[in-house]
Amino acid sequence: MSALFSGKKEGVFVKKETSSVRSKKKSDGVLAAGVSGRSLSASILLEPVITEKAHAVNVQNKHVFLVAIRAKKDIIKRAIEELYGVDVLKVTVSVMKPRKRVFGRIAGMTKELKKAVITVKKGQSIDLFKGV
Repeated sequence: MSALFSGKKEGVFVKKETSSVRSKKKSDGVLAAGVSGRSLSASILLEPVITEKAHAVNVQNKHVFLVAIRAKKDIIKRAIEELYGVDVLKVTVSVMKPRKRVFGRIAGMTKELKKAVITVKKGQSIDLFKGV
């Protein structure tokens, strides 16, 4: 009976078959383009950051976006170029870690966010307020 559970068969080791979900790679090492029927740019770029500080860096041809946590720089660059039709020179990312927040007697955590600062080619711009 012990040979039944040990993985050995008549003195020869039999390799057990294991299927690992982690061994399956996703396309481009991050979110797949077809996740829940959304395009690559829609699954990577969550929303533009519209604050005074983000608006101030627009003069330097820089634009700030919230992006998916697992998004890499090259994927963010490709998504911006695909969606807005501009030439991206540089992508800088920063991860905002979750922080504790208390609202009355309810304690919780903020979400973990990733911001991407996109530098576009001089003379080009991303028009976020078109039609507003």
